[in-house]
Amino acid sequence: PPPPPPPPEKPPEPEQPVEEEKIVEPEPQPELEEVKPQEEAPPSPADDLADPMQMDGDAQSGSDAFNIGAGKGGGMAGSGGGRAGNASYSQYLAYAFQRLLRDNPELRNLAFRLQAEIWLSSSGDITRAELTRSSGDPETDQKVLAALRAAGRLEERPPASLTLPVRIALQGKRPG
Repeated sequence: PPPPPPPPEKPPEPEQPVEEEKIVEPEPQPELEEVKPQEEAPPSPADDLADPMQMDGDAQSGSDAFNIGAGKGGGMAGSGGGRAGNASYSQYLAYAFQRLLRDNPELRNLAFRLQAEIWLSSSGDITRAELTRSSGDPETDQKVLAALRAAGRLEERPPASLTLPVRIALQGKRPG
């Protein structure tokens, strides 16, 4: 068999013009403010409102022994006015604030009893604290209010049905 034909020669590549390298000086950039990472948006408050009581039965004429007429049913009976879950959160707040006072070196050894109103954000931040009943010692009152205002965010978010402000009773006891 005849030998294979030689491979076709590649045409010479056209020469590319050589461009002079341009030195690009970077423009000075204005100092950027330090970028702070955005906090994660807190989850929306749990919808903890109790469902209203519903009775859907056939209508009957007249009323019953309790003088309740026939009707479509429904109403707020048995729901506690939509404040389900507040009792356990109130217990949590009492615990959290007493722990805050116990852990504060300025308040740990003071004896006092006072009441305050606390406003919370939906994420659990203390946004406001006001005294409603003094301990009788203005200096102690100011120390307690300062500790409450500086507490920051609570570990537990308040329920959506929580009525603000929350009134709390606080007391300090001398150890011993």
